[in-house]
Amino acid sequence: MLGSAFFYRDFFYRGFFLGLVFIVVISFHGAWAGSALGQNQPKLTNTMKLAPAVADPVDEILDGFDDDLPSTSNDLGEPNKSSITDEPGNRSLSIKAYLELGSSYNISHSAPRAGQTDWRGLSSLYTEAMGEVSYTFSTDWKVKVSGRALFDTVYSLQGRDNYTPQVLDTQEKEAELMEAFILGSLTRNLDIKLGRQVLVWGSSDSIRVVDVLNPLDLRQPGLVDIEELRLPVAMTRMDYYWDQFSLTGVLVHEGRFNKEPPWGSDFYPYGVPLPEDKGPDTFLDHPEWALAANGRFEYWDLSLYLARIFNDKPHMVMSGNTPPFLDHARLTMAGASVSAAHGNFLFKAEAAFFDGLRYFNNPDQDFSRMDVMAGMEYTGFKETFISLESAIRHHTNWDPALENMPDYAIETELQTAFRISRTFLHERLTLVYLGMIWGKQFENGGFHRFESAYKISDSISLTGGLVFYQSGEKKIETRNIGDNDRIFIRIRYGF
Repeated sequence: MLGSAFFYRDFFYRGFFLGLVFIVVISFHGAWAGSALGQNQPKLTNTMKLAPAVADPVDEILDGFDDDLPSTSNDLGEPNKSSITDEPGNRSLSIKAYLELGSSYNISHSAPRAGQTDWRGLSSLYTEAMGEVSYTFSTDWKVKVSGRALFDTVYSLQGRDNYTPQVLDTQEKEAELMEAFILGSLTRNLDIKLGRQVLVWGSSDSIRVVDVLNPLDLRQPGLVDIEELRLPVAMTRMDYYWDQFSLTGVLVHEGRFNKEPPWGSDFYPYGVPLPEDKGPDTFLDHPEWALAANGRFEYWDLSLYLARIFNDKPHMVMSGNTPPFLDHARLTMAGASVSAAHGNFLFKAEAAFFDGLRYFNNPDQDFSRMDVMAGMEYTGFKETFISLESAIRHHTNWDPALENMPDYAIETELQTAFRISRTFLHERLTLVYLGMIWGKQFENGGFHRFESAYKISDSISLTGGLVFYQSGEKKIETRNIGDNDRIFIRIRYGF
């Protein structure tokens, strides 16, 4: 028993050590394979309208403003086989889809207490289908519609009575409209994009600072990268371009917030169900809006942001004799992002000031927070990508009462993300390590993900790996996740 406790107490440190070993091995393998420092120097591009849907990692970071007119690549990651092109008018119809089978197996859970859900063993066995149709009218106009549906049979196999109604309602089956927009040029310098869409701000790979316009799916953290977690939102976006500069204006028409772990989930952090989330009742009268100014130069870029948004994370409210409920505070965000390339390095930084944060334990005061992120990427080793990012989130006005339930706020929070990936076998095999930690000494929890993705053919890919979790002391989202270690596997057929 003592040896087992010692192992799990230090397991997060062991995972970080394994990640470092993984880094050293594949980095020296890249050097041994003949990579030369100074090759593949990343450059910031001045092209803002047209960009490939699948790009080099550095290019993706530097194209944060690009949601783009048609390209020859496939947004679903497979070759565009179902494309019909009409050359005279530059018209094309593209139909893409995939079918994915996936499963997770929990390896660390103990036997549950009476009345609790048993999450040991098989925890997911799902089938997901996604389809996308896009039609290009000309070089200037495009329409796109995509949707997904998912059904997880594990709840029927394990017995639906074993799960809470909230888990069954949100995780057993799901169907939703994803991106659905029309995109085009009103003039030579003015573009418009109207409909459900994803708009990524900033240069960070794994940590959100200025990237505030799209909520996230946080129901099962750590299993996929952040680009697969963003939820599209209905908005109108307009971009004005001149030379290497651009201005972006956004008006959000849909009140959509993070998908949180439901009551009964093994990632649910509280001991009791939360009250109803009413959401803002003034959303249509007071929609979210955002502005961005962008400058792109030969080896660096700079972006400035201003937004008036609702907080994706709700706070509890109690008014008079009415039952408590969850609400979303109205926030003002002012921020900036800068990236600079030098040789095989890409240096990046983001900063954002948030005003208007609300908490249950001091309901009469608005709170402010300053978030700062610094990071770097290195691409000097052949077919290898290394990224390190760290962010500090500090409340500029603080009340110790906010540390208590149900707020569980942290005055100053440190978050660090480390990623390394390398491709093998002519880019058919990709190995990835991602470590996400909170706190100076991992005291607020985190996770390690080891992942392998193999492209069996142009249409079939297989992904599998392990995620190890560490519980945290102060961060409520990670307080009870230490036993959630799991093996996962996904096979996808795209057509």
